[in-house]
Amino acid sequence: MKKIIAILIALILLTLPVFAGHEPEANMGNVAYTIQKYAEKPVIDGILDEYSYTKLDVKPGDISYGWSDSVTNGADLAKNLDFAAYLTYDEDYVYLFLSVDAANYFNDIETFGDGNMWAQSIIQANFAAVTDAGGDRLEYGIGRNSINGELNYICWAQYPGAAAELNLQPGTDFQIVVTGGRLNYEVRTPVAAFTANGKLAEGGQIGFCLVIGMCDKSLAEGQAAGGYLHTQVASGCSGGKAADQFAKITLAGVMEGRPVIVEEVEVVEEPADVGTPAVTPPSGGAAQTGDSYIAILIMVIAVTGVVVFRRKAVR
Repeated sequence: MKKIIAILIALILLTLPVFAGHEPEANMGNVAYTIQKYAEKPVIDGILDEYSYTKLDVKPGDISYGWSDSVTNGADLAKNLDFAAYLTYDEDYVYLFLSVDAANYFNDIETFGDGNMWAQSIIQANFAAVTDAGGDRLEYGIGRNSINGELNYICWAQYPGAAAELNLQPGTDFQIVVTGGRLNYEVRTPVAAFTANGKLAEGGQIGFCLVIGMCDKSLAEGQAAGGYLHTQVASGCSGGKAADQFAKITLAGVMEGRPVIVEEVEVVEEPADVGTPAVTPPSGGAAQTGDSYIAILIMVIAVTGVVVFRRKAVR
């Protein structure tokens, strides 16, 4: 039943007017990144973990754009969106973190499965094998209601031949937070939902496409008419389904982890037992008490050793 609904939604979307404005990426078919396996497993909380993610080196030629003609300066807004995207993986999941400027954040979706999510502030994540083409892909969307903070989700396309169907749980599989003028998305995608064997390993490759959807707040009453902005890493989702245009992601080894700190240890050696040196008074008179004490102090210092082990960081 879920597959039938997803197919019907996709057919409806295909009958809608195509972008009023659309610009493909200059590097179409050649967008590629290498990501590392995390040193520390990501916590799905909408906060970037320093030793977990590889930042994608997204160049201007890697990005395609789409915008509605109902959005004033839609092309400029889509092309100048400030965002940073990160990926990592293990054998069971691909993890995605995205931080984007929230200046045009609007989302009034209230229920899971709303097919109009693509026209609001959301992300559409797409995964496939690097050999796939056309509509063979996993495609889903996640968003956060900008009024009450509730999370929403929809799967538009289940991957054909996948080991399992996708069923993301809010708060567990994905989280979206607003902080410091940024909208942060974090989501883990089960490998079983876009592969037949359900596992990933170093040296492998996957296809990936990310659509960042934003809205102009002034269009809140007209979202159903299509007041959207799409900034897309690679292409193959927004503007036409084509998995062969996805970015190619190569899976590298484990990233460098947190430095190991060796705590400072200070050892002070006790002076050797040399006894009390005899002091012979100078001939012809009484002992010079001050000079004797100085001589004793010099001898004590001479037989005292101090060893200090310095603190250092080892990577």
